[in-house]
Amino acid sequence: MKTNVLLFSILACCTFTSFAQNSFRKGDILLGGGINFSSATIDETSFQQRRYTTFSILPAAGIAIRENLFVGVSLGYAYSKNLYLNSNPGYQDSVKANRYTYGIFVRKYKPLKYGFSIFLQGDFGGSNFTEKTIGQNPQYKYKGTGFGINATLTPGISYSLTHRLQLESGFSNIVQVSYNQSKSINNSSLQSYVTKSTGFNASASLSNFSSQLYVGFRLLLQKKPKAGTS
Repeated sequence: MKTNVLLFSILACCTFTSFAQNSFRKGDILLGGGINFSSATIDETSFQQRRYTTFSILPAAGIAIRENLFVGVSLGYAYSKNLYLNSNPGYQDSVKANRYTYGIFVRKYKPLKYGFSIFLQGDFGGSNFTEKTIGQNPQYKYKGTGFGINATLTPGISYSLTHRLQLESGFSNIVQVSYNQSKSINNSSLQSYVTKSTGFNASASLSNFSSQLYVGFRLLLQKKPKAGTS
């Protein structure tokens, strides 16, 4: 369904727009990223309620080091809070998490006709996270910390809506390699213990397209060509 909507949107853009994208020039700047906020209250049972809030921001910027080839950096922050309220018996548990991400990327474009381009992007980066849980029934406290590194490949297609605005879509993390390490400290009225874990994962997936598909926009700041050049 999402794929059909995307294809319809691109065809509509082609119908009402006649702008054609030339090659991306050396020195062009590509800006992108995303921001998200959500908050809701969910009645999970007749006596248990969950209130959650999430926020994330992920800016990214790249520069063309030669024709159709960009390198860039990305930074990110994500926050989430879940509050569980139980009226029978009366208590509440809270879970808070923070994640910081940072990375570099390389993106190669192949311009096509009618303003379309296909691209392949490789990302390499890391992340740090902290998580804290406080429970009242039974009394316990949990604190987790960790970090990870990952490398991914993302293929996609873009369309030039204007000289500055790019509509794009792709399949995130078709190929992914990652390493994670974490440590948690659990203290409760029943027992206390420390847990450490490490993990390595490598995957290449062409299934579950609906969750990997994304649609977004990029802002292109074009370098002015020198006099006498096209």
